[in-house]
Amino acid sequence: MKENIKKKTRGRPSVNVNWPEGKEFTARDVLRETEQSTGKELTPTAIRVKIRKALEAGEIERVGTVSEQAGRPLFTYKKIQKTETKHSW
Repeated sequence: MKENIKKKTRGRPSVNVNWPEGKEFTARDVLRETEQSTGKELTPTAIRVKIRKALEAGEIERVGTVSEQAGRPLFTYKKIQKTETKHSW
């Protein structure tokens, strides 16, 4: 029997997204920064999926909305700072 078979991954390889630290950002900001840093084109849908996963994982949080003159408002996010607990032993 075939027990030690590696499954081939299908589709495009995933692109890691680095969330901006210490400032609020929108999905458009992340899309622009990712395209500039990696040189690969991502769709806005791919960025929104990554944002949803990061929200569920607790990496980022939604902090507000930004309204432009026309169109839908944009959600703003912020990276959650992970604090290390220091023991006073």
